[in-house]
Amino acid sequence: ESEMKIFDLKYDRPFRDEFQALCESIFDEGFLTNHKLVSEFEEQFAKFQNVKYSLAVSNGTSALELGLGILNVKNKEVLIPVNTFIATYLAVKKAGGIPVLCDIEPGYFSISAKEIEKKVTKNTAAIIVVHIGGHISPEVKLVKKLCKQHNLQLFEDAAHAHGATLDKVTAGNWGAMAAFSHFMTKVMTMGEGGSITFNDQEAFEKGRSLRQFGMSPENSILHEHEGGNFKITEFQAALGLLELKRINKRILKRQVLAKRYFENLKGTNWNVITDTDGSKGSYYKQIIIPPVSREIVSQQLSRAGIPLTGGVYDFPLHQQPVVYNSLKDRDFPIASSFCAGHICPPCFPELELEDIDKVCQVLVSIEK
Repeated sequence: ESEMKIFDLKYDRPFRDEFQALCESIFDEGFLTNHKLVSEFEEQFAKFQNVKYSLAVSNGTSALELGLGILNVKNKEVLIPVNTFIATYLAVKKAGGIPVLCDIEPGYFSISAKEIEKKVTKNTAAIIVVHIGGHISPEVKLVKKLCKQHNLQLFEDAAHAHGATLDKVTAGNWGAMAAFSHFMTKVMTMGEGGSITFNDQEAFEKGRSLRQFGMSPENSILHEHEGGNFKITEFQAALGLLELKRINKRILKRQVLAKRYFENLKGTNWNVITDTDGSKGSYYKQIIIPPVSREIVSQQLSRAGIPLTGGVYDFPLHQQPVVYNSLKDRDFPIASSFCAGHICPPCFPELELEDIDKVCQVLVSIEK
């Protein structure tokens, strides 16, 4: 039997033909970067996320950096969850901000509102909420209230959450802005790339300037902000446009696979994280809390030729070498236990229901 893949991408002939036709049109136009297709992709992505504006940028990390540049967090504290990818932390540092790590809530592993209340100070400027695995946690409502109360900006790290909703409100509409990643493994991909979305025109205009060296919209040789170069090519935008045509189908497939995990493991001691209370996740990851150690699960699965995908995250920020030494507070009990315990078995659109059944069979046999 062949090994199950950790991840796979399949492109059918019509997709390839369409992409090639778009490449021909780019060559005909002779303008290879940040041009017509990029603008078209931005419009389509904004429509898909149900927001007013979107900017295409070089990756999810630059989307975070750009957003923090707009929020101007220099020398200010930014509260972030401890179980996030290193990019969230690095983006705060790059923007001149001071990252303050917070523990998480146990439902969807999002930044905890209780923890925010403990850690907010006069010097706090913003809170980054991370939609872990593609779920918008109901906790975001409490976090939003706290932001109003303390006059803070809420920024969504939606790298996992294309198309995810809570109470029918799409990712990108909970905070002042949202950062998305279009990396290879994400819910939709441009190879490398990202988007930042807004509902505020002024923020969008500033973002557009920061994306291109802080240039003035009136005069391209004058620079008003300390920007960077976060542009993408027309080829990436072409891929993005084609991905947007199939994204709904692909998210639906992720949801179908996730539901199969849930149904197969119902009534066992495997806690399958699933949609509840108006939340509809995009299932970038299927998160499961096993009744036994991750090592045991991993060994048994690999014997059956099944790999585990990366966790969210196996090593939280306070255990990362680059962060550890600068920390005063190293006590994050909920995140520490979640990060050490959970697994993310394969869940991507190229899989079939039989694959999920195979994984679940092994999981159930471990418990006995």
